Amino acid sequence: MSTAELRRPVEHEDVFRALHEIAVSLVGVRDTADLARQVAEQTRQLVHAQTAGVWLWNETSGELRLTAPPDRPVEGVADLVATCYAQGRPIVQTGEYTTLAMPLIVAARPIGVLAARKAPQADSAREAEVMTLLAAFVAPALEAARLHTESERQRQSAIEQGRWLAAILEQLPSGVFVLDAHGMVLLANPAARRMCGPQLVDNLPFIEQTGRYRSRDPLSRRPLRPEERPSARVLAGQVVERAEVLVWQPELQADYWLRVDGVPLRDANGAVSGAVLVFTDVTRERTLARDLAATALEHAQLLGRLADRKARLERLAEPWLPDPGTPLTRRERELLRLIARGQTNREIGAALHLSPGTVRNQIGRLLAKLGATDRTQAAVLAVTRGLLEAE
Repeated sequence: MSTAELRRPVEHEDVFRALHEIAVSLVGVRDTADLARQVAEQTRQLVHAQTAGVWLWNETSGELRLTAPPDRPVEGVADLVATCYAQGRPIVQTGEYTTLAMPLIVAARPIGVLAARKAPQADSAREAEVMTLLAAFVAPALEAARLHTESERQRQSAIEQGRWLAAILEQLPSGVFVLDAHGMVLLANPAARRMCGPQLVDNLPFIEQTGRYRSRDPLSRRPLRPEERPSARVLAGQVVERAEVLVWQPELQADYWLRVDGVPLRDANGAVSGAVLVFTDVTRERTLARDLAATALEHAQLLGRLADRKARLERLAEPWLPDPGTPLTRRERELLRLIARGQTNREIGAALHLSPGTVRNQIGRLLAKLGATDRTQAAVLAVTRGLLEAE
């Protein structure tokens, strides 16, 4: 609008009155939809339009959306609104209806479109000027409201995510620490505080608070130097995965195993701004693994001893192999079975209904047939060579 035109106070009195009313109504309005609804209504009244609407660009969906009025569509202007937004300039289209579309521009960037549709009349140029002035006036307020709405949405999302994360951390059996760039504890879940005991505070570096636990290498048992500890390595910019540390806990007077995972946090310039550390107590797993290894070793040693004994028995029985052409009789196998049981001549005679003298003679013939020198060798032969399996 030119300076000469603004000198016509009577003609523009209604415009300035409307702008004043809009300015008053916009005070304190932070909701984008409410603000857009008021702008659309003021526009409709100011240019005597049948309908008016505010379209705003939605960053998430990547499209223009009719923000107000929400209760009724503004028909027949979608293409014109899209062209106005794309070109960033006012467009007036005449015909059966007069449609006016004005870009809403903030910092040389279109953020939406203010459009109105009304019955055709000769004074559409003046109404275009009025809507241009109105669009320039309300665009910053609409952008501020949009940013406020988006900030509030993000704030609520952050709160919900924080609650969700806190609930997860509460339930985790592993200890989780979040440190700042100086190693101060920003966050520690309940499991982490249980690991460190009641002495854990927020105003001392994490390494200083855990120094009394005497971390060691699990294999060599060598004490770790301060710069070798997982927390120091992560704060130095390293990613630590499944590192194991043997820790002496003074309160329990015992060692326990910790598996440590950690990642450094970095700012926009790539500098380390903190660290996240996850400590998992794997003492039970390592104890079970050690016990299983000891049991497996003991079992292997037992199997070795049994195999050695079997080999010795076979070597002892080797010279006494019976002649394949002279198999044992039923009575001889029965007599050998009783000998293998360790029964005396009297007990064998009672079982076979023989006198002790007869038993002694039959045993002598049996030993000679087997090539054994005594009853013990005969018993060993019976067991190792399966001479009694038929029984």
